Amino acid sequence: MTKQQHDFCIAFVETRSVKESALKAGYSESYASTKAYNLLKEPEIMDKIAYLEKSYYQEQFKDLALDSVKNLKDIIGDDTNRATQLNAIKYALSMAGIADESAESGTIEIKVKLPDGL
Repeated sequence: MTKQQHDFCIAFVETRSVKESALKAGYSESYASTKAYNLLKEPEIMDKIAYLEKSYYQEQFKDLALDSVKNLKDIIGDDTNRATQLNAIKYALSMAGIADESAESGTIEIKVKLPDGL
C-alpha cells in the first residue's frame, strides 16, 4: 500500500467522503472526482479502512467512557457519603442500560455491548 493510499484510508475513516478523502491524501482534483471510488474496490484498501475504523471506534468508546465517568463525578458532587455516591453511579449506569448491580454488595458489574465487528 502506498503512503497516498494509506492517507486516503485515514481520511476516509474521518470524513466518510471519497472525494474529500482523495483530496486530503494528495490525489488530483480530477482523480478525486472521477476515479477515487475505485480505491474502495481494492481489498487491501477496504481491509485497511476496516482496521482503522475498528481502532477509531475503540478510541471513541474509550473517550466516551472516560467522559461519562467524569460527568458522573460532577453530578455526584462533593458528597462524601460513599454509599450515596455508589447508588448514584449504579442508578445512572443502570438507566443507561450498561450496568447491573452485582450480587456482591457494594460492587457494580458493567456490561458493554459493542457494535458488530468491534
